[in-house]
Amino acid sequence: MAFSSSRFLLLVAVAFLAAIGIGSGSQPAASADSALGAVVWLDALPHDGIADPFGPPRANASFGEAKLKIASRSFEHGLGTHAP
Repeated sequence: MAFSSSRFLLLVAVAFLAAIGIGSGSQPAASADSALGAVVWLDALPHDGIADPFGPPRANASFGEAKLKIASRSFEHGLGTHAP
């Protein structure tokens, strides 16, 4: 399975944020804040360079315009794209 570099970076970012506990609420986790300094939400970063043949990524929503979820955990911040 081939991934574009931007899709790979997005997956790495989501995994990292989930691992440190960011995304489950509207405020960054305190431990992440102290570990990283200033927190920048993924949806606040420029994402016009992400290539998805099904359409542009959606800020704070899944590709189908639903809430962002990984398994049963919801995320208020992030980017939704179509799976390869």
